[in-house]
Amino acid sequence: MERMTIQTATKQYPLFLGEGMIESLPQLLAELGFSSGTKLLIVTDETLEKLYLSELVVSLRRNYDVYTHIIPSGEVAKSFEHYYAC
Repeated sequence: MERMTIQTATKQYPLFLGEGMIESLPQLLAELGFSSGTKLLIVTDETLEKLYLSELVVSLRRNYDVYTHIIPSGEVAKSFEHYYAC
């Protein structure tokens, strides 16, 4: 697994890349200070929903209160309308 830090104008956050991330995510979130029972919102597009969402939700629901929001795939979804719908 590779860890990178993303720096924006106002904050920084970690980015984790590599195989087995879905299985590792609950432990990584705990290490980052997310306590059991924390509410998580997963925003994903229709393509990634079909590939990964059910496995991700099962992995996270053991420790967290998980909510999901699915947006259309493609450029059309990159809009304030979809942002506000979350």
